[in-house]
Amino acid sequence: SSAVAAAPVQLWQRKHGTAAWTAVGTPRATNASGNVVWEQKPAVNQDYQAKYAGTGGLAPSYAVKTVLVKATVSRGATPAALSSGRAFTVTGAVSPAHAGKQVLLQRYSSGAWHTVAKTALNGASRYSVAYRPTTRGKLSFRVRFNGDADHAAGDTTTFTVTVR
Repeated sequence: SSAVAAAPVQLWQRKHGTAAWTAVGTPRATNASGNVVWEQKPAVNQDYQAKYAGTGGLAPSYAVKTVLVKATVSRGATPAALSSGRAFTVTGAVSPAHAGKQVLLQRYSSGAWHTVAKTALNGASRYSVAYRPTTRGKLSFRVRFNGDADHAAGDTTTFTVTVR
């Protein structure tokens, strides 16, 4: 197939997981290479469809792209070390706000992440979760928001706590 210059292409969008498409602005013409570019900054997960209606004997065509918007999970300071039998608390927030949704405190062991504690986000989308490790050594943790219809999953950076 060869490139078609000056072909009108319409951009359509819908919230990811829904059925109804809405047009975004007016159609744009393809360049000499047959390409057209849009810059979108969605606040929630979106599906985009670039659609060419077909003209001059050329068949209609379209392409769909899903853009997932990742939630940001922040974390406050945690202790670098603690004595065996002691608990530590992790605090932070999820953005954009997801009040009432759950975050998971996960520990990395045996090559995978395992949930060791969980809590719901408060009205300000903040969390506080405590955990008492049962193993000694240098332990790796993260806090995870599993995502929802509006936002993809997000994690804190991995942090370590040494249990003596």
